[in-house]
Amino acid sequence: MPAELVTQTEFARRVGVSRQRVGQLLDDGRLPIDQRTRRIPWAEGLAAWSADRGIEAPATGSAMTEAEALEIVRRDPPALHAPGADSAADSAANVAAQHAKARAADKVWQAKTRELRYQTLRGTLVERADVDTDSENVAALIRSTLLAIPSKLAPQLSGRILETATVEQLLAAEIEAALAHLYESRYQQRSPKP
Repeated sequence: MPAELVTQTEFARRVGVSRQRVGQLLDDGRLPIDQRTRRIPWAEGLAAWSADRGIEAPATGSAMTEAEALEIVRRDPPALHAPGADSAADSAANVAAQHAKARAADKVWQAKTRELRYQTLRGTLVERADVDTDSENVAALIRSTLLAIPSKLAPQLSGRILETATVEQLLAAEIEAALAHLYESRYQQRSPKP
């Protein structure tokens, strides 16, 4: 008796999977196919299907009836879910939506990373540690200059009778000189001085 040949669709229906899954198994060489008719030998296909899923394969010497084949399939039913019977997390639409969100988030992250690299190469973006170090140096310079004003002006102002306006001018000039150190930051060179 010739072996029963079935289409991919019929084989998929009998074992309870999609036709695309059967196509994948055929492409991977995990299911036999009659090259002349492009159909699956039912008994050999079921044996390969059973072996692939870890189910005891039927004896190869005897022809298998459809009832025997269905019994093998019933022992380990395929993991198919009825639409709406499962949680939303398992639905194909939800998985596709989550995948699309993940891809979009990845694209946004890649775009932001490229923008940061571009700004770094242009010199408009610098390391925070460098800026912190520079600002500490400038602050220390300003502090030391301001603290030196009394000792610098004391000899000039002692024992002299000066007008208030002259004292104010001397103090203002020294404070201006101290604050001018703000523009000595290497990151302030592009800003216009007032």
